Amino acid sequence: TANRGIWIVSYQVMVFGLFVRLAGLVALGSLHTHTLARTVVWPGVAIALAAIVINGISAGYYMHMGFWGAEQLKGATDAVRGAFLENIRPGSELMICLERMAKMFFSLGLTVLGVGLALGKVTQRWLGVAAAVIGFAGMMTLFALPYSRTVFIPFDIAIAAWFVVLGA
Repeated sequence: TANRGIWIVSYQVMVFGLFVRLAGLVALGSLHTHTLARTVVWPGVAIALAAIVINGISAGYYMHMGFWGAEQLKGATDAVRGAFLENIRPGSELMICLERMAKMFFSLGLTVLGVGLALGKVTQRWLGVAAAVIGFAGMMTLFALPYSRTVFIPFDIAIAAWFVVLGA
């Protein structure tokens, strides 16, 4: 409970970043309005956008549950804490599933978008190839290790770096 403010702000920043990512992808797609690559770029953008919204929903759940749980458990005994955690477990498991699904489908969207960017003439071809490789590798890693909670961290970093390079 002592760090509730930091908890909330950290999730607010993350969710805000997700929606900035969403806006950036729509802007990137709009650059391809008059190119043939739009038939590949826009489906990739649409898949990635759906994944971002799902990721935002799961993040909102964790933000709220962390804050609410801290309030509910002030001064609680270990037995009460254990019962509380067991009670919220089904919802938490659902959110873990949604988060994993969001990462998988963002990777799919990034793969399709990357192919479209490589075909289009709006950005440098290597940026599209890099997106497709990162997205495909992310999907394959999630298929290979679907229950790992940390396996996607390198891809989160690679995706963030790709966005920075694309923006620059």
